[in-house]
Amino acid sequence: DGYKDCSSGEDEYQNNTCLLNYSFRLKCDQGTRCIHSTAIANKFKDCNDGMDETYFIRRLCNWIYTDECRSFRNESRRFNFTFEQLCNGFTEISSDLEGNTDETDCRSDEWNCVNFHTKCDNIWNCPNGEDELGCGKPNLASRHCNKTTHFCLDIQNGLPICLPLNKANDGIIDCIGSIDERSFCRSKYPYDYVLRYRCLNSDICISPFQICDCHQDCPLNDDETIACRWMNNGQTSLCHKHDFRCRNGIVYNYTKGSFRCDGSLFHCKDGEDELFCDLIEYHPGTRVNSLDMNNYPLQKQIKQQRSYIDHMIIWYCNRGLYVRSLESTSGFVCLCPIYYYGDRCQYQRKRITTIFHIELTGSFNRNFPTMKFLVLLIRENEKRIILSHEQFLYTPLEYCSPKYIIHLVYPINDSLSLYSNDSIEVLMFTSSIVEHHSTWIFKIPFHFLPVQHIVKRLFISNIDTFDNSIERIINKKNSSSCSLDSFYIGYDINLNRDICVCPLNRIGSRCLIPFNPCTNWSCNYHGQCYPNDERAHPNSQFRCICDLEWYGKRCENKKFRFDISFTDSKMISSSTIALIHLIIPSTFREETYLTSFYRFHKEILNLTFFLELTFDSSDSSGLISFIQLFKDLNHGSYYLLNFITQVNESLSEMNVIVDPKNRCRSVEELLNKTILSQPYLRRVKYYQQICLKKKLIEKFQCFYDEQLMCLCDKTNHAYCFNINSTYSGCPWNKCSERGICIKDHELCPKNSFCLCNSCSYGSVCQFATEDYMLSLDAIIGSHIKPKITNLYYQTTTIQITFIVIIILGFIGIILNILSIGTFNNRTTQEVGSAFYLLTSAFLGLFTIILLMCKMVLLLFDKQNNLSCSLIEFSFKWFLTSCEWLNSCVAIERCTALLYKTHFSRSKSKYISKCLIPSVIIFVGIISLPEIFFRRMIIDEEDKRNWCVFTLNNDSRPKIFQCYIASNLFLFFVPIIINLVSSIIIIRETFKLKQRAKWNFNRNINQAHQWSIRLIFIKKQIMKHKHILLGPLLLAILSFPRILFLFTFVCKKLDHRPFLSLFAYLIGFIPSMTILFLFILPSTVYRLALRSLIKRIFYNRILN
Repeated sequence: DGYKDCSSGEDEYQNNTCLLNYSFRLKCDQGTRCIHSTAIANKFKDCNDGMDETYFIRRLCNWIYTDECRSFRNESRRFNFTFEQLCNGFTEISSDLEGNTDETDCRSDEWNCVNFHTKCDNIWNCPNGEDELGCGKPNLASRHCNKTTHFCLDIQNGLPICLPLNKANDGIIDCIGSIDERSFCRSKYPYDYVLRYRCLNSDICISPFQICDCHQDCPLNDDETIACRWMNNGQTSLCHKHDFRCRNGIVYNYTKGSFRCDGSLFHCKDGEDELFCDLIEYHPGTRVNSLDMNNYPLQKQIKQQRSYIDHMIIWYCNRGLYVRSLESTSGFVCLCPIYYYGDRCQYQRKRITTIFHIELTGSFNRNFPTMKFLVLLIRENEKRIILSHEQFLYTPLEYCSPKYIIHLVYPINDSLSLYSNDSIEVLMFTSSIVEHHSTWIFKIPFHFLPVQHIVKRLFISNIDTFDNSIERIINKKNSSSCSLDSFYIGYDINLNRDICVCPLNRIGSRCLIPFNPCTNWSCNYHGQCYPNDERAHPNSQFRCICDLEWYGKRCENKKFRFDISFTDSKMISSSTIALIHLIIPSTFREETYLTSFYRFHKEILNLTFFLELTFDSSDSSGLISFIQLFKDLNHGSYYLLNFITQVNESLSEMNVIVDPKNRCRSVEELLNKTILSQPYLRRVKYYQQICLKKKLIEKFQCFYDEQLMCLCDKTNHAYCFNINSTYSGCPWNKCSERGICIKDHELCPKNSFCLCNSCSYGSVCQFATEDYMLSLDAIIGSHIKPKITNLYYQTTTIQITFIVIIILGFIGIILNILSIGTFNNRTTQEVGSAFYLLTSAFLGLFTIILLMCKMVLLLFDKQNNLSCSLIEFSFKWFLTSCEWLNSCVAIERCTALLYKTHFSRSKSKYISKCLIPSVIIFVGIISLPEIFFRRMIIDEEDKRNWCVFTLNNDSRPKIFQCYIASNLFLFFVPIIINLVSSIIIIRETFKLKQRAKWNFNRNINQAHQWSIRLIFIKKQIMKHKHILLGPLLLAILSFPRILFLFTFVCKKLDHRPFLSLFAYLIGFIPSMTILFLFILPSTVYRLALRSLIKRIFYNRILN
């Protein structure tokens, strides 16, 4: 397979490996050698005839992740297909359960086999190959035939002929290799684009590279006789497995270069080297410049010197290096690698080779600090001993999926033991300032083996954690040999010295040597330079963190600037995430997809993206860009930004405008339910109809489904390409199971973010808005500009919110002070209701003051865990207590109405004094989860502090369900009490009317009776209005709260901040309405209020 797995490499020097009958192998060297699929197109000739590295194969696998290359190398294909494969005349996709393929249900009037996808792409997309005629390319057809005929070899005699178009695909084989009848090999090997030569009178299909190679591959040997007539036409037979002979006798050697099917030159005079090569179906890249659409919008070599090598020097030191030395008596010494020893490096040491694969498990960015890893080989028998150690640096995101190979050697005199308690311990430190971050411990399974290989994957979280068990590993006391700013670990008995972990600016075994490889020009003045590993090459001893507009190892390349403007601010206010997609079609490989994202934090109308992108006019053939605006995971829209058929290499920036008119339609908007319910392969056949009907119905540029993005050209035909979906998730980021992680690159991402569902928010969807919880943080937190305390420079939303809350606060303070003064009077304290309302007024006053404090803390970003939990707890406690105390008033008044003269005022006062503390304590106990689970959390991605309720249904489902049940209980019980009290009061009023009915004169007519009844009811209501008005209005005020509370379940509260704020502030209204609901309707309380106001004004006049 190209890798030496045995120490002597005998696994790579086997003869006739095809006899091993291994599956998925490429035959070469006349069938005597079968190489592994990974050795194909690996830029090294594993076959003597070079068949594994021909020009065609190198071109086919120029990008190894394409489906064509993966199929050729017998690797698993992705479940993917291109729009060009639909209705192109050949079945290339296997049928689904309903029998649908890429060629079923194709209408000829909608799917023409000659189009800009198929014309002159070196593949017969039309059954008769008419799409490849008259292309003007330098091939055998253009050399020997006219523009209406195909070139091939006559099946009867092997002579060249020009086959008329009407004889192609007529069911009769006229040409050798079945060139004119290609459907058989295509259907038999739909994914092997090379096996296209059909043997004579056989169902065997072989590769064009197997023709004329002096080896019989077809049953009738037509691949070596009639197909190579010039080699068997009376001339001297010249057949060698490494040679290819042209008709004129010139011989080319396979080992000196790949000349067969190179597509560019005729090495033989008559082009025999390109014979049958047109059978190979290489799919070229998408050619946007041939699409019939308007642009949118309208706009020095160094010669190496060979030196003489003494072969004795190579083998004398075995695995070491031969070094001349004046101090040695022999005149030289052998420098041995760490795992060998001896005067000639002839002995192996007992060792453990570890391979660490490091992955990040959280959200990340380019500013993630460099980490220093210390790997220890530990033995713990009677005491803990460090046998050996190694260190290495890890710079996140600098390399894609890095692996580090570490050799840990035992002391030379260490003997094999079956009872050693050995382990490998990995310590991770931040490297700039040496601080411990994480530790991993791995037991060594087999102590009797002299050499072991251990492979481990280390997952790194971006949250600083410290394991208490590390105390036994790390000695906190520094050694006298280590510098003060280093970290002392212990003593290495193999090296006989202390182990010191140095910061980046110090090196040496004792961390005493200053180290700063950075210079002013290290990062070309476009980034920040940081020291790296001192053991690396001088050019790699530092790394650069580039500025936003630059990239490259030394920040030498300027990023492509992409400016986006919005014509409608509503598009931003209703969105949380913006994804920009750039598709750069390529001529020789798959399209390049670039994805970048922006998280909306504030009110803006312009976005600027900087992308690591350069254009190559010889390879790229256009640019297509879209922006995707997400409200949440289930609500997103595409907008076409631009479409350019040919891009200039010098293009470095672009300005585009997002217009609501250019929104791409979803196929769900354009197709009926019957079509949408069909299998996918059948459904996409209707996409041509969308563009054909567009001119009659609606003007739009694009439409999309779950896999394809489609554009409508000027001929009203669809041009579709696959959307490079990055929604597959990130193994390191689960988004708290409330969203999907999206990354900017499928294999080597440098940025990721979480797209949350409608009930969650935060950088990793860690905060929830579900289950009937409203919070001021969730409503306006995202609208606050961080570190700006001047209200004038804040957003409009914050300015309006601040003014509303301050005005509401002053009104609430005045009303509650008047209520307190009213009930703090002996004339109003004749029954228990006064005490309920007095306590409720005090609680309402405290609540309004806390609301104003909460707004100030949010604005100045001064919240901490204590203020967060206490304020939210107080809100819930005081507001709910007010509602319960107000309902106690309703209960007492109903009791007074029912018992009438038997109602005891003194007893009601006694009950109120007992009930008030009981209600307050009861509500406070139920509200205690706000104390325990409210926390200030710093969102590193958003750079914001959030006061959030950390209890959720995922972490503690039973406690969370009890919490929700208690919330509903506290909320609905006062509402039910007020409603029932209102009904009882109204019923009692009607009972009084019923008793008075017998006093009416029976001779009075019916109409007059009803008018008298209505007058009587009105008098009774006015008489008991002070009893009826309070509970009835409190019940009515509860209905908007119920409506908003259930409406805002799983809603992003900050998307409509003013509506959410209105719903939030409704909860504070009952604590401010005691004056209107209880004092003004009552004659006694109203007189007491009037007396209070007179006293206040009288005192002011006297003063």
